[in-house]
Amino acid sequence: PYLSADDDNTNEIEALNEDSNGNNLSTNWICQLQLLMANLKYAPLSSVDTSGFVSNWKMYGKEAINPNEQQDAVEFLQILLDRLDESIPGRPISKYVRGQIIHTIKQINGDFQSQSYEDFITFTLEVINKKNFNDSFNAFLDPDIFDGDNKYNVEDFGQIDAARYHAIKKAPEILIFQLKRFDFDLSSLTRKKINTEFKVDLEVDISKLLYNKNSSCIYELFGIIEHSGGTEGGHYISFIKSSDIHD
Repeated sequence: PYLSADDDNTNEIEALNEDSNGNNLSTNWICQLQLLMANLKYAPLSSVDTSGFVSNWKMYGKEAINPNEQQDAVEFLQILLDRLDESIPGRPISKYVRGQIIHTIKQINGDFQSQSYEDFITFTLEVINKKNFNDSFNAFLDPDIFDGDNKYNVEDFGQIDAARYHAIKKAPEILIFQLKRFDFDLSSLTRKKINTEFKVDLEVDISKLLYNKNSSCIYELFGIIEHSGGTEGGHYISFIKSSDIHD
């Protein structure tokens, strides 16, 4: 359910189709996105028309997307955030969902050590042979080992046996997990979808993933995007916790 609105609010939403100078904003994707969000939050409707935004949204180039073709949800999110940041200078929307991972290389039986940083919008979790968040978190914490014929190459130092560890240096205000449901089968050289059960908790504690082990970081679930279908086609369905639900 969404928050109800009176007739005055509905009229105000409809008026968003024009700016202060009376210009038609029906072909402006960001204005149509604002209208869509306003309708979702305030309009007393059981469903909301998304065609205004969809008909003006272009993933690549100048051609509008075909809503009958499957698109990648994570790719769409990244492009949307990039364009919102460009459209609102000085007020980046992505800062609320952007975190940072620190990668630490440690030489095995040696003193060499180095660190690098990687920003992320979505935090990817392995799901093959994983049943819940804790299993996936442990997989993230397992170091990558470089030895034998797969040694780690260090500039001006040569090849070494090393382990690469991962941790979250900066946790975002809003954390988006991406379950790796799609994989590439090397035996058949085809993509496959992993449909095994994965338990999603209403609260998740990522403290064990943090670089600063003395920190505590708990998130509350408020939305899920579910993919129904296979690798070549399907549908995305969103489940969102209503703002007026507290329990």
